[in-house]
Amino acid sequence: MTEIEIREERIALVTGTSGIKEQVLPDADIEKDLGCTGDDFFELMEAYAKRFKVDMSGFLWYFHTHDESMATLNPLPSHPASAQVERIPVTLNVLVEKAMLGKWDMTYPPHALQPTCTRSERIVRWLFLAILIFFIARSYL
Repeated sequence: MTEIEIREERIALVTGTSGIKEQVLPDADIEKDLGCTGDDFFELMEAYAKRFKVDMSGFLWYFHTHDESMATLNPLPSHPASAQVERIPVTLNVLVEKAMLGKWDMTYPPHALQPTCTRSERIVRWLFLAILIFFIARSYL
């Protein structure tokens, strides 16, 4: 497959998977410029890896997108992996380059992730959940 064929198919995959209607420019940041983030980004990358047979074993998602479930399911403070590192944009050019190589060979900066929440924060979350369940159950009795 040529670079042009990969680029054209990649554009079709991005627009088809993410529902993006505008023209996808080669250097457009898929998350920031096109709004494809969280679960949509994961689905896009899975479809990309499968379609172009790209070995994604070196892919570290938290450098490229946010975990949308972290924001919606945790009303209390958390420290998601994506907030602990500097974001690296994924563009059409990057996707074409990795498809031509057949593997995700990006070099990430050295980093050490902290737990998403401390032990005391987990205890508070469990207590919050228990109290919430108690009041919901009580309203049905």
